[in-house]
Amino acid sequence: MDIIPLIALRKGSSWTARRNLISLDDLFKRVEKDSLLYILDFDGIEQNNPNLELYQRLTEHCVLWIDDGPRRIDDIMDTIMAGATNITLREDLWPEMDLPGVFELTDDEGVYWYQLNT
Repeated sequence: MDIIPLIALRKGSSWTARRNLISLDDLFKRVEKDSLLYILDFDGIEQNNPNLELYQRLTEHCVLWIDDGPRRIDDIMDTIMAGATNITLREDLWPEMDLPGVFELTDDEGVYWYQLNT
């Protein structure tokens, strides 16, 4: 079993799973270089405003699994371009999900996706 560190983003700030505010410098000290990091982006999930620029800064240090609530194929592309290696898809946010389109887009990019059924 792998333990994957989780960072939650809300209003552009980073929070640990224990709800402690954490700076990027502290995050980089705690997480080994090139380790997998799960990003739970509430700005993307709740307001359709993902922190794409922050992902780009994080991807310089970590491999990113991003859960930012994509609602269409363009959102998937934006998240991949920002540095995602893994993406979580939420059926409640994208009820008419284009799974063939997602597969076609991610297959050549080496990106894995996971679907949450609610």
